[in-house]
Amino acid sequence: MSKVHFELIIYIVLWICGVLYSIYKFSRNNYVFSYIPDNHGDFKSSYYLTIKRDATDYEWETMTLLIYISLPWIGAHILISEFLREKCEKVLPYWQSIIGLSFLTYMTTLQGSFLVASQLILFELISKFGTIILIWTTCLGYLAAICFFKTFDQTFGYQYLRINEWQHFLLILSLCWMNLRCISFYIETIKCKKNNESNLLRIFSYCFYLPNLFCGPFVHYEEMLQSHNKSTVNLRTRLLILAKDLLRVAWWCLFTHLSLYFLYASAFSLNPKLVKKFNSWALYGYGYWMGQFFHLKYVVFYGFSTSIAKFENVPVPPLPKCIGRIHLYSDMWKYFDRGLHSFLVKYIYVPTLTEKSFIGKTLSSFLCFVFVYIWHGVQEFILVWAILNFIGVTMESGFKSLCLHYEHVIKILNSRWQRRFVCLLASPLLAVSCVSNFYFFAGMNIGNIFADRLFNDSLWNEAVLFFMLYCCCQVSTEINIWEKSFMKTLRKPSGRNYGKTHL
Repeated sequence: MSKVHFELIIYIVLWICGVLYSIYKFSRNNYVFSYIPDNHGDFKSSYYLTIKRDATDYEWETMTLLIYISLPWIGAHILISEFLREKCEKVLPYWQSIIGLSFLTYMTTLQGSFLVASQLILFELISKFGTIILIWTTCLGYLAAICFFKTFDQTFGYQYLRINEWQHFLLILSLCWMNLRCISFYIETIKCKKNNESNLLRIFSYCFYLPNLFCGPFVHYEEMLQSHNKSTVNLRTRLLILAKDLLRVAWWCLFTHLSLYFLYASAFSLNPKLVKKFNSWALYGYGYWMGQFFHLKYVVFYGFSTSIAKFENVPVPPLPKCIGRIHLYSDMWKYFDRGLHSFLVKYIYVPTLTEKSFIGKTLSSFLCFVFVYIWHGVQEFILVWAILNFIGVTMESGFKSLCLHYEHVIKILNSRWQRRFVCLLASPLLAVSCVSNFYFFAGMNIGNIFADRLFNDSLWNEAVLFFMLYCCCQVSTEINIWEKSFMKTLRKPSGRNYGKTHL
């Protein structure tokens, strides 16, 4: 065995053992909840396990129930859509609009559906002026209204929309996803000068497309159009692929559900005083599992919707990559939510990139993060998360620029030492990246605990942490190298080319 392979095996073994040990140390703290009265129903009993399940993650509880309720609707959507593609393709946009709007009304209220539809109608009216600046002005204005609506003014919600907290959450989801789709649709419409009377039908069929009505991810309009075409693949093959994809989603859904009986990340997120008492191994195990749980949630949510859309010929973005194998800010943005990333690059980054200098790229990147902050909701913890991510992406881009400028100096080192040097520099950035995400996952109090521990822990604990992060960077780099060499023989040419970015 060569020294290179032996060194890499050490990194892999240490990283895996460190992750498993830290998660184990975190799980040992579950006992504290047996001494705390469950006054809010945070834990649910099970018929097949003696331990209770953490039911405090509102997004997981809501979206899994939504997926379950939507199954017969999805079945009807698929059956009738297949029939219309074969017999009467022109009617398909009407059907997609009707069933999506009907499901939205069923899950919320008629008033809520009118609120969502009003966004589409407003964009349609504004688009008649044929100006992209007005489209963006409308977008930001509507996002400001959504941010106000997100505060859940009970008088407005109960009296006028007649919705409860669950319906309010679903309306916010649909409004935010449709905001992206409206921008995509009308910018492309204005560019192609196709502003005609059929726009309203096309935008309704695009925005109310049932599979990703609530779950996402973002899909460009020109790609969604392919759902209207007959597939060149026979029905039996497509059904087998659909079954395989849905089984994979079901497996990860079951795995995530079972993990909630053993790892109470969401419950601890609501109890910062308990988290503050964790030792360093338990704290970082808690942080790592928060990230993995967030990743698994979106594998399930996006996996369900994209499985259906792929069956209907829609080119969907790949599912999020595991965060345990990503060590760069830019890769996290590129490979977690690829639909959102493609939106940011196509409609914000590239149009505002007037010059390809470092300053020009930084300004375009800044505008992207401003939009991300507004779109996710103008709250303090999201602001901190967005600022830290912008700083991290900018630092990473600056470091890459310096490496290119002083390439002749770096080449003095052999390839193994170059890689060690890069991973060593990436480790502190990875630490800050993790802390920024903890603000996003669990809010200001939890994020502050991690930030305080990162800068004020003992020298020994800091050394162990950064060595483990260094191992993570080495493992992530090796996976990237293997993946690129493997995909060279498999990857088909992509239809989209937005150029290089440092977002």
